[in-house]
Amino acid sequence: MHRRTVLLGSGITVSALLAGCASEDGDEGDDDVEDETDDAEVGTDDETNGENGGNGDEDEDTDDESEDDTEETDDEGDDDLEERIEEGSPIEGLVIEEHELVEDDLSGSVEGLVVNESGEDVRSVQVGIVFHDADGERIDEATTSTSELADEEEWSFSVMTLEEEVASYAIGVIGAEPVERSPL
Repeated sequence: MHRRTVLLGSGITVSALLAGCASEDGDEGDDDVEDETDDAEVGTDDETNGENGGNGDEDEDTDDESEDDTEETDDEGDDDLEERIEEGSPIEGLVIEEHELVEDDLSGSVEGLVVNESGEDVRSVQVGIVFHDADGERIDEATTSTSELADEEEWSFSVMTLEEEVASYAIGVIGAEPVERSPL
């Protein structure tokens, strides 16, 4: 009699396991989302109980902070472009010779000319532009780049914005690297 109980119990357990596996494999839609949520909740419970060395709350805070950091990074990225423009060219001799704001009915663009007077070939030359409204508030920004600019070469660029109220802009070379040539 005891043997039948064990076999019956084992049969039910195996059936339940197989049924669970079949439903997870068969429905890959919402069940996976629920399983991920359940796993996250289980992880949170484990972390709260201190089973991960007491770092549970710190891990949760880190996740929250990383989301906030991403938002702050975006804001800092805006400030960063303007700061990089103010710092000037990373390679002396990369000069924006001329630039102007050209507007039409639907957009505006800044057209300009970069001249390489550095005495060496450069690559990854980037120009950054921050567009401002009449109050001096940032309303848009953009960058453009060219892969290589030889010594004494000129590069014409055009950067467009769809903002209609552009009153002024800040512009500068924000990136460049010297081209390393082998001595051969």
